[in-house]
Order: sequence, then structure tokens, then C-alpha cells
Amino acid sequence: MDGLRANEVILDFLDNTVSFTKNGEPIQWQVFVDTTIPVVQITKSADVCFALACQFGQHYRVANTLFVVQLEEAGTPTPDIEDFSPQMKVLADEFKEVFESIPDGLPPDRAVGHTIPVEPGKLPSFRPLYRLNPAEYEEAKQQIEEYLRKGWIEPSASPYGAPNLFVNKTGGSLRMCVDYRALNKIMIKNRYPLPRIEDLFDRLQGAQWFSALDLAQGYHQLRITKEDVPKTAFRSPFGHFQWRVLSFGLTNAPASFHRAMNDVFREAIGHFVLVYLDDILVYSKTEEEHTQHLKWVLGKLREHKFYARLWKCHFYKRELEYLGHLVGNDGLKVDPKKVVAVQNWPVPQDVGQIRSFLGLANYFRRFLENYSTVVAPLTALTRKGSAWEWTRQCQEAFDKVKTKLTNAPVLVLPNPSKPYEVVTDASTVGIGAVLLQEGRPVAFESRKLSPAEQRYTTSEQELLAVVHALRTWRCYLEGVEFVVTTDHCPNTYFSTQATLTRRQARWAELLSGFTFDIRYRAGSTNMADPLSRQPIGAATRLEETEDKAVVGACFGILAVARVSEVTFSGFLKRIRTGYHVDSWFQNPQNTKGLKYEHELWWREKEIVVPHVGNMRNDIIEEVHSTKYGGHLGIKKTRWALSDVYWWPGLGTEVQQFVSRCDACARNKSDTKKPGGLLQPLEIPDEPWESVSLDFITDLPKTLDGHTAILVFVDRLTKMVHFVATTTDVSAEDTAKLFVANVFRLHGLPHVLVSDRDPRFTSRFWHKVTQTLGTKLKMSSAFHPQMDGQTERTNRTLEQMLRSFIGPTQDNWDDLLPVVEFAVNNSVHEGTHEKPFILNCGRHPTTPSTHGIGGLRVPTAKDFMGKQQEALKSARRWLQLSQQRQKSYADMKRREVSFEVGDKVLLSTKNIRLKIPGARKLFPRWIGPFEVIQRVGVVAYKLKLPKTLQIHNVFHVSLLNKYISEGKYLPPPTIVLGEELFYEVERVLMHRDRQRGCKTRNI
Repeated sequence: MDGLRANEVILDFLDNTVSFTKNGEPIQWQVFVDTTIPVVQITKSADVCFALACQFGQHYRVANTLFVVQLEEAGTPTPDIEDFSPQMKVLADEFKEVFESIPDGLPPDRAVGHTIPVEPGKLPSFRPLYRLNPAEYEEAKQQIEEYLRKGWIEPSASPYGAPNLFVNKTGGSLRMCVDYRALNKIMIKNRYPLPRIEDLFDRLQGAQWFSALDLAQGYHQLRITKEDVPKTAFRSPFGHFQWRVLSFGLTNAPASFHRAMNDVFREAIGHFVLVYLDDILVYSKTEEEHTQHLKWVLGKLREHKFYARLWKCHFYKRELEYLGHLVGNDGLKVDPKKVVAVQNWPVPQDVGQIRSFLGLANYFRRFLENYSTVVAPLTALTRKGSAWEWTRQCQEAFDKVKTKLTNAPVLVLPNPSKPYEVVTDASTVGIGAVLLQEGRPVAFESRKLSPAEQRYTTSEQELLAVVHALRTWRCYLEGVEFVVTTDHCPNTYFSTQATLTRRQARWAELLSGFTFDIRYRAGSTNMADPLSRQPIGAATRLEETEDKAVVGACFGILAVARVSEVTFSGFLKRIRTGYHVDSWFQNPQNTKGLKYEHELWWREKEIVVPHVGNMRNDIIEEVHSTKYGGHLGIKKTRWALSDVYWWPGLGTEVQQFVSRCDACARNKSDTKKPGGLLQPLEIPDEPWESVSLDFITDLPKTLDGHTAILVFVDRLTKMVHFVATTTDVSAEDTAKLFVANVFRLHGLPHVLVSDRDPRFTSRFWHKVTQTLGTKLKMSSAFHPQMDGQTERTNRTLEQMLRSFIGPTQDNWDDLLPVVEFAVNNSVHEGTHEKPFILNCGRHPTTPSTHGIGGLRVPTAKDFMGKQQEALKSARRWLQLSQQRQKSYADMKRREVSFEVGDKVLLSTKNIRLKIPGARKLFPRWIGPFEVIQRVGVVAYKLKLPKTLQIHNVFHVSLLNKYISEGKYLPPPTIVLGEELFYEVERVLMHRDRQRGCKTRNI
């Protein structure tokens, strides 16, 4: 009857007619009942029955006459014993007690009972009763009376009380269930292990005969422990009751049931019996052996008083389906039903369909050999401007990709020890899902939505995809924790939703039997998206319209659906008036190809907008800048507008508007390549002419009280000096360490290179370098990459210390002299020479070379010549290294420049604004600020307000040109912190631990 109501079918028994509506068109069929047609028993739902009847009518209807097959819903099938093999006939008679109906009363008090441990002191949250329709009301009354008669439930006075609901069974009847979501949430999970599926299959080696047994209402054949019975209480219109046998929907039910099965078949598991929850497989090498094994298994069921459904068992098979695979005498095969969704993908008819197919294939490209070569003919069709031509090469590539997708190594055997992920999606035409483990597909699934399902809400369609996937892959997912990924954000709150629709309530019981989290992933990255949007018909225009509507809905900016009626009506009035003002419409040549209806000019389905005043700009602003527009990008704004409006140059005007949008400029992340090409420092001419220095801080405190290392590096020879010091060393002490370790040994360098550490930015340090006549070069604010060599030296130093440091980590300062020697005596990758040789002109004596005689002592002339030649070679290698690094770096960068007087926005990536709220929602850019000077090639000095107590020279990668038409949002209020200095982001190995990389609070 549900199918008849859903399709609004009217049966007229006086006139013998059937009337209904199809695609908005009323249809009436004349009915002739032929009683000679045999009655066909079915176990399908009324919806399926109606669909079958319609299909029958399409094939046999003549002159609006329908010949109706008599359909009758079947009860439980009764197997014909004659269909069984002779051996099975004997077994069925010998073990007839196993195949009888479950008797009334409680099952035996087994060694395993189901317990329901809950977190101490917690009760499930209250959920109201679900309203029942008349049919469900009567069914609830009957089933409760039946369960009371059997003794499976009893009246309850428990403080627990979940609402009952109904779900449709396969035959179309209703099954009463309980919404245990609240109880499951506070239940302590049972970690009883389920077997690894691949381990089960390993046991089948050499087996030739197979039988599968299905227990009747397996869960109801287990008792719930007496003390936990009150926790199963449920409320209904007829009172408060509680289960005495295991009920569907309890999260630990699979673990309890599997434990009970293991106890029964423990002696034979792995020898000739496999058990996975209620799926029992008996396997043997010979037919005679198989008979003995079946007798043992059936005997155990009889001994423990378990009952099986004879009509759902399979005996003496050479091949059968088990846990989603086909097991047979020729080995293990993947069940073809798992990949039928991909195998049955129709040949694409346009670019949109080929993109959908490639979207699925591309997600798994890492597992497909020579993927790019195989799909080259298909990707060529998606290029802009390419003509659509489906060639033989395209068909071969299409077939080859499908074959690769549906064969190993793409489809992997499931491993229960690894987490599952179910990725689902729904469109207006179908639902799709992919079962993954570690990002690799186990199975694909998709199906078309029925006409009734197409009228579901978006949330219900997305949830239906989840329900369908869990039903399909129950053998993998029941009893384990997994993740469901959906591109529909509201469904992530399903488990905590206060109220459910009637349809959601029917699905709640199924979902409550699984343990999973729902997570959100955008549709553009959802690999199930193509499966739900497969082309399902031949009407190309219809498919294009549906895809366009889906895209528009996903973007959330369809103008007809989002613009308020008042605003839309206002635009229509302005548009109609504008036609009389815009001279463009007075030229018949311009309006050729347009049509005039309802006082509007139309270009196909789009309204043509005249060029009058700011009308076009106002329409763009309404679709882009309002709350329901969402400040989306150029392409998406253009798509939204083109669904409703058109005018010449629409795309250009949208691009100009969005690029000048102040809110977008401030709040969107920059997706372009970083600005500023790499500008390496000039290579020095002489050793120790240019020296870089930096600190490694926050190290373990040594016995001498040291907590930091001051690192000096000669930028030509790469010789280093490591000096132990403290984290709080002052600028004055830093200067003393410089004099003692650099000036004393090598003289005064011309240039010192450092980051913007407060010790180097202090007035004292500037005074020291000024007095000594040394130029101090510092990196621009928040961009210390200029001094890359010190970062690499720091990394090397930390690696060496980790290798030799003691367990207490308090002796690293004792290791610094030998570590310094080791670094200086090793060949540097940049110079292809040892720093010691470049500085001293000779190899140092080490323990391994001490005492080796016969070495020629060079003359002073030879000594100087060789040293100078080594320095020239080092400079050449450094130049090549810099060129190579610049080439690689510039591939990921773009050239950007500003003029003095330009307005720019400053990135807040390294600036912590002291404004209320979460940093994730702070503006990405602040400003605009005026450029007052270009510093070097890739840095600029900005005119900052006095409240910003930071260095005002910034690398170009942190700046964006500000373009606005004078309408912009005010910048956030900036509150000063207690400290008015800023600490630059350091270039250190330990910055990954977020030490020494503090961003300034301003």
C-alpha cells in the first residue's frame, strides 16, 4: 500500500480502471482481470510490486489496456525437501529439531549471556516517543503481545526507556525495533576480537565442498543477563517493557553473539568450520568428509539448542558467497556484485560525463599502473576547445580503466585490524559509496534513486546513502569502529539530533547497531561523488540540467533559490524599465536570437540585463556579497549569475567585481604561488669576509648551566664555530662572544648576517657593528629564509649531538669542540671541499692519520697556490649551487613588484591579533598600508600605524596588492600587548616543536 500511496494510484473497481500521474501527465489504464493467470508469490515490498506491475504494463499494454498479473505477498518460504540432495534429505530428517521454529519461552541459560556495562553514574538522555501511523500502531500492539506471549519481553519499571520504532523488512512487513542510540552512547564497548577475514579465507586452502548455515533470529537466541535486563527498557503506546533476550540495535550485540558461536564451535574452528558473527561456513575436501562435518555442526546446534532456517541454508555447494567473496574449489574470487557499479558505467556522452568518470578513476591513480598513459585519450576530450569525438582509442581507454579499477591490485581484501572508511554521496538521481581501507578501495556501490526517493529531502537522501552502504557491507562493518565520510555537513550531527523524521527514525535502528563517526568532506574531494552521479538515461539535455542544478545547489548560490522575492522583484522592475533607456536594445541586430516574453528579454533561459546605472553591479553584489552569496570566487559567482541573468561581458564584470571585493581581499587565503623570486646573497671574495650567526635555544641545561648555542658560519668556506651560552644571554654578552670566537681568530668581517633576533636588533648591537665598521644584514620581518645556510648548519649540529649525547642530556656542551672539528673536517656539499682545507690549506691530523710519515712538506709558494685554487673552486661550486637552488625555488614562485605609493595588504599569518574570537576566523590580511620604499629586490618598507610595534620591512610573499573601489570593511581593532617588542620566527631545527617561533601579540 505504501507504493500505491507514494505513486498516487487510484483504483476504480466499478469501471475497472487504474489512474495515476506520470511526469505531470494523467494516465488511465483499463484493467481486465484474467483469473487463468497463476498467482505469483513475492517477497518484495509494495513499492517494488508497483514498479514490476508498471514494467509489465509497458511491455504488454495494448490500447491503454493493462493485463495485471495477480501478485500475492508470500509468508516464510517452505522449502521442498525434494530439491535437496539425497545426503541432505537424510541430514534434514536426522536433525529436524535444528530446523524447527524457535519455541516459546527463554533460550537456554548459556555460558555466554549478553551484558550491558555503562559508564558509572550515567543514564541515557531522554527521547520522546515517536508517533505511529495506524498501521504501525496495530503492528506494535500485535508484536508486543506476541513477544509477551513468548516471554521475550516483560513489563518494566526501569528508569531507562528508549522509544520504539519500525523498519520495513524485506518482505514488506514491519519489524519493531528500539532506538538505542542514547544507551549506546554511554555503553562501555566490548572489545571481543572478531576474526581477520583474510585469515578465515586462508583456512579454505584445498577445500572442495561448502555449506553455509543461517540461524533463525540469531540474536533472540541469546539471553540478556538478569541484572542488565532493565537497561533494555523501551516505551511504547501500550506501556513500558524490557527485553529478556538480545535485541537488535545494541552496540555490543555482535561481540556477544560471536563469542557464543565461538564457544559452540571452538573445537572445529579453523579445521572445517568458519564463524563470522552469524555466518557459519562448513568446508571439506571430500563429499564424504563434508557429510561428517555437517553432522558434527548440526549436532552442536542441536546440543546447544540453536535453531536454523532451512530455506536460507546452502548445502553441498562447489561454490557459494561468503563474506562478500565467492569461495569455491578453484580458490577465492571477488564477488562480481562488489564492482558492478563501475563495470556497468555507461559510455560517456559528453564532457561532463567523462569528467565524472575520470574523477573516480583519478582518485585511485596511485594504484593503477601507467594511469596517465591509459587515460590520455579521455583527458584530451576534457581540454578547453576540444571537439567531442568518441573514437576507438577512447573506447579502448575507457574499457581498460574500468578493467583496472575492478581488478587487483585496486580492490584489496579487507583487514579487520585496520580501520574502515565508508565514503558516501547522494545526488538527485542516485546514491553512491566506496568502502576504503588506508585509502584503497575494497568495494564500490551505487544505485539509482526510485521516484519516491527522489522526493526525499537532501539530508534524507544523503543518510539513505549511508544506510544503503552499511546494509551492503554489514559483513565488514558490524562489530568494528569505522568512519563514515559525507559531503553533507548536517548529517555529521545525526547521533546527537534531538528529533528525527519518521524516515530517519526507521533507519536509526540499523545505524545504532554499528559503531562509527560521521565526518564531513567537501564534495569536490569526495570520491563517492561520481558514483552517485552516473548518467542513467539517454536524454543528454536532461542530464546536463540535473548536473547544473546539483552544482548550483552545492555552491549554495543559485540566484532563483537564494535571492529574496522582494529583491528579485525589485530587479525585475528595474530591468523592465532599463530596456527603454539602454539604446542597445533599440538595435534589432543586437536582439537577434533573443525572445521577448513577460516584458523581459530572454537569452534561452537567462534574463538579459540592460546597461543602466549600477544595475549590473548591484546584481553581482547581491549574488556575491550577501550572506547567502557567501563571497564565493569568480567562477562560482559567474555560474550562479548565469543561471538567471545574462549580458555581454558578464564574465569580465564579475572578475573585476570579485577582484576588487574588500571582504574577499581581507579574508581569503592566497592560493597563488608565493610572490618574490629567490635572491641569494652575494658570494664573498675572501674567507671570514661575511659571517652569519644564529642561536639554537631551549636546550637541556648542562652541568655548567648552558641552555643555548651561538653558531657562527663563514659564508665562503663554511667553517663553523659553536659556542655554548644561555638562552637569556644579553646583547652585550653576545658581542663579547663574537669578539672572542670570530674577531680574535679571523679578524673583522665586512658583513654580519642574522635574523631579527632582539639581541641583534638592539641599539647596543647596532652601536657595536657601527663602531667596528661592519655592515649588519638582517632578514625581512617574518621571512628569515635569507640566512638558509645557518639553518642547515643548525640541523647538522643537532643531529650530531643526538648521536653522542648522554642519557641525562647534560653534557652536550662538552661535545661541542669535537663536533665543531667534525663539521669543519667534512666535505661541504656546496663547496665540494672541507672547510678546514679552505681556511688552512692542509688536511688536519686526526687519530686515524697520526704518525703517518712520508708526506711531502709543501713550500710556501705551493701552499698559497693550492689554497687560492681551492678557494676559486669553492666559489665556482657555490655559484652553481646557488643557480640550481634559485632555479628550483623560482619554479614555485612568481615575480611580484610594487611601486612606491601603492596600497598593500599585510598577511596576518605570523601576527597574532588580540581581538576576541578564534584565530581560525580572523582576517587573513590587514591594511591597507602604503608602500614607502623598496628595499632590495623582494622586500618593501610599509607605512605602519604606531600601534604596530613591528619591523616595517616585509618580504613580498607576505604582501598583496590592494584594489578597491573605495568601499571596504574597517580593519579589526588592534589592542597593544604588554610587551612592545616582537620576536621573529626563528630558522631552527626545533621550530617544529614550536619553540623559539613565537608570533608577536599586537
